[in-house]
Amino acid sequence: MGFGDDYIINPLKYALSNIKALLIFAILEFIPLAMFLIMLVAIVTPFSQSAFDMGQMSPESLIMLMFSLGVGFVIFLFIGIIIDLIVSIFLNGYIMKILSTTINGEQKLPEWENWKELFYKGFVFFIGTVILNLVFFFINMGFGIIDYMSVFFFSYSDIGIFALFVSIIVFFFKLVLSIIQAIYTPLALSNYAYTEEFKGFFEVKKIFKMMSLNWLAVLIVAVIVVLIIELPLYALIVFAIIFGIITESVTLAVVLGIVGILYASITLPLVSIYMYRCYGTYYKKTNEELEYCDLKE
Repeated sequence: MGFGDDYIINPLKYALSNIKALLIFAILEFIPLAMFLIMLVAIVTPFSQSAFDMGQMSPESLIMLMFSLGVGFVIFLFIGIIIDLIVSIFLNGYIMKILSTTINGEQKLPEWENWKELFYKGFVFFIGTVILNLVFFFINMGFGIIDYMSVFFFSYSDIGIFALFVSIIVFFFKLVLSIIQAIYTPLALSNYAYTEEFKGFFEVKKIFKMMSLNWLAVLIVAVIVVLIIELPLYALIVFAIIFGIITESVTLAVVLGIVGILYASITLPLVSIYMYRCYGTYYKKTNEELEYCDLKE
């Protein structure tokens, strides 16, 4: 198959190959969003004129109300974070399953089964990505310290232009680092899904061998496809903001917000599955080529 079949048509068909699994993905992904909406309503409602007339409340009552809302917010936020984390772990475990089954050549979106294994692999996914992000964060912070030190020592001296030069160089390296992180992380996730070993996240030599202009093209095409799918959502958000400012219609803004949430709840799972299918497909092809080269040697 050609590039378009491998990274546009096939992944989209794959995402729709098991509607039941897609719906379960959508429902789980919607739970954190639903928690956020409930929290938002719970915070906003007490302040609405229909619920309270704060102008007639005594200072003591107002303080008590604010304290109660603050405590409630903290408790609800804590519960929401825990639920969000648990749901995310299961979703990550399923993403690992998508990657592993794709690498193994399966053409249908896998079922949601063996939840214990999904949780375990999702947890390892979480730990691995946290460590990767920390590594890139500390490297990025190192560049930031160099930039800060150059400004501190040279900006008020006769060679202040040197500080500007260093800042430009540091900015360039930070940009390159961000690009490396963007192209390294999906391959690291795919490598873990294939090897099922934690060290798969950090097999730097192997993963760097897999990087190519073709991989960069895959990422660019995947992002473009996602933007096209999500374009109606972005247009709806812009329209809701502009129209809401012009008409000052809260009701219309709420309706448009609900429509946007419903659209996002359908498309976000679709694009997530689509992108990881692209990652797995590229990893499968490249890994087979590397293994073939190793056998020849």
